[in-house]
Amino acid sequence: MRGDFHLVFGVSRQKTHFLLDAKHPRLYNSSIMLQPPNLNKPFFQLNTDAADKARLFKCIVCSDDITGLESFRDELSRKEYTISGMCQKCQDGIFEADESEALEDMVDNC
Repeated sequence: MRGDFHLVFGVSRQKTHFLLDAKHPRLYNSSIMLQPPNLNKPFFQLNTDAADKARLFKCIVCSDDITGLESFRDELSRKEYTISGMCQKCQDGIFEADESEALEDMVDNC
């Protein structure tokens, strides 16, 4: 192991070692990597609890572990994680509610 890497999670459920690059925080899982949320955004500057969870690759809403790219359904969900810090389950809950409300509004306005 190179000196600029530190073991973070040890062995996951999939028996994969996760490493954190000390200079550029990213989660490394074999040949894939997951960008953490941008902690310089005002939300994370004001909400230190959410920032602490995001640093540990935990969902900022439910505190579930984010285990890598395979934790997300598609590229859009991965991108949303880098913005909000929410896991797939929480994203689904938030955005499905928004979609159903929008659909109800559309039906009501017809």
